[in-house]
Amino acid sequence: MIQVSAKKDGKEATVEYDFGKDLEDAVAKFGKDVIYTNYVQAAKITLQAGLRRVLIAGGDPAAFAKTHVPGAQAQRTSIPTRVAIIGEYKNMTPEERKAFLAELKSA
Repeated sequence: MIQVSAKKDGKEATVEYDFGKDLEDAVAKFGKDVIYTNYVQAAKITLQAGLRRVLIAGGDPAAFAKTHVPGAQAQRTSIPTRVAIIGEYKNMTPEERKAFLAELKSA
């Protein structure tokens, strides 16, 4: 089952879609080129997300890329507190920013 929602208008849909029961079945249904192309697209997005985490944490992107295995759980990196706070601050409304700054000043 595939579920999707359009948050702006609140619409939702659930559909059944047969991706194949395993790799061989998927290749038979869609062809090797389609399966490989989709694999690379998904693996590239996962690698980019990992590299972003490494960059934010001040790590070594090249070292991460050498040890990265698509589909494997990546080692967690911690984001420096200051970077996390700045990221959070950017998402605040003006009122939330004002309250946050007042809280910082009183700390």
